Amino acid sequence: MTIDDTRTGSRAFRLFGGSLAALAGLGVLVFLLVAGTVAWMFGVALPRHQHKIDDQSLAAARAFADRSQQRLTSAAADGKLADSEITKVVGMMWTIERSADRWAVTTRYPAGSRDVCFRFDVPLPLGPATRVTHAELPACPLIGPHPDAS
Repeated sequence: MTIDDTRTGSRAFRLFGGSLAALAGLGVLVFLLVAGTVAWMFGVALPRHQHKIDDQSLAAARAFADRSQQRLTSAAADGKLADSEITKVVGMMWTIERSADRWAVTTRYPAGSRDVCFRFDVPLPLGPATRVTHAELPACPLIGPHPDAS
């Protein structure tokens, strides 16, 4: 008497093949979910977060410029405004244009993923009546670090 095992082997092969196909399908599904999540993060979530950081940094730079304007006005009240005083107020990144009636101090501050520049106009002569004004520039000129002349 002979026993035919081809039916049993075929059934085991079909069961193994089906399991393998299900695992492969599950792997593809997990890959697509992970890839979709990563694409969403880099395409939507992170840029939106970067815009929020840029907006907050720009507001902080503008507030710092307002304080710097007040501090430059105070520093000029004694009739002198040395380079070291300017550096102390606005930081190391600044340049100055001097003319007979005013000084224009231009400085650069980081604001998130970009820089923002301000020009502080200091009317002459320096003294208690000096009122420094400032304006945000639409584009930043080339400004390097200014050595502290203390």
